[in-house]
Amino acid sequence: MHNLIFDQLSQRAREQGGRIAIRVDDRDMTFTQADTLHKQVASFLIELGTNKGERIGLIGPKSEDFVCTQYGTLRAGGCYVPIDKTFSN
Repeated sequence: MHNLIFDQLSQRAREQGGRIAIRVDDRDMTFTQADTLHKQVASFLIELGTNKGERIGLIGPKSEDFVCTQYGTLRAGGCYVPIDKTFSN
């Protein structure tokens, strides 16, 4: 079995689902919530036709959802590329 970061998240969700996995500012997300959301993101990307190793640009505010989007991109086989929205041409 591979010991990939998103597999570790799923394992932790099975073992300690109600514990806090991600805390951003005053918002918390449990391991179960994070596991569910990152799998939804992965399914969506796979349905869109994401290929193994494909770069997926991610832009968004620092949040628990953004973390799950990163994990979901990895689960779908992609490679996430964080984009700084403050960067100008």
